[in-house]
Amino acid sequence: MDPQALAQEIIDGRRLTRQDDLKAFLTCDLQALCEGADKIRKHFVGERVDLCSIINGRSGRCPENCKFCAQSAHNHTDCEVYSFLPEEDIVKLARLNQEEGVHRFSTVTAGKALTGEEFDKAIHTYETMHRNLKIDLCASMGFLSREQLHRLHEAGVTSYHHNIETSKRNFPNICTTHTYDMKINTLKMVKEEGMCACSGGIIGMGETWEDRLDMAISLAELGIDSIPLNALMPIPGTPLEHLPRLSEADILRTVAFFRYINPLA
Repeated sequence: MDPQALAQEIIDGRRLTRQDDLKAFLTCDLQALCEGADKIRKHFVGERVDLCSIINGRSGRCPENCKFCAQSAHNHTDCEVYSFLPEEDIVKLARLNQEEGVHRFSTVTAGKALTGEEFDKAIHTYETMHRNLKIDLCASMGFLSREQLHRLHEAGVTSYHHNIETSKRNFPNICTTHTYDMKINTLKMVKEEGMCACSGGIIGMGETWEDRLDMAISLAELGIDSIPLNALMPIPGTPLEHLPRLSEADILRTVAFFRYINPLA
């Protein structure tokens, strides 16, 4: 594979699919691969960085058993535990981030889904931010219903974050209290609602290179708009605490082929 030639094909309109020989990304020269990815980045994105900041709106006691997470009740960490934060605390931090030039602000909550009175509080908080601030608003609140997503959208939320975490094959090795397909269905509802879909995952959780390629292709198939790529920081008290940290070269190769496969994200 000639990374530079492929980069130009992608700039000219080609899009990679599962039918392509994606494994060539794993063996080609890393420097050439990164230069090609940068060429794609310059064409579609330029020098702009889209900066998003978050607040942990509800922490701990999560019933899900994600092996990487400090906030899971199944894991034994020193995670702080609290219910949904007061509105004034969230609005204050959103205003501070706006003043610092941050483009987007998100409230993230632990748990399978934010529901009931706490969800109503979240809606009111977003309405307040939308009315008084100019910063774009995002939410990350788990498996919400179609109606909940619509209420968020009406309250001023333009982006919803919901990571698929890894490949479909590897997902049961990371979590068994919910399914990969549940995540896909949630993201499809986000897209149907007309919101920006933000979804990526964590690399370095014991997955194979093929799992990373599969995750990149799955996100492309969903038409995901924004892809956060995280490198696992093993947290003491979680089942993944003893995993080795990824090398810089592994991280660079992963980010590079994600750019080829998702050039517009």
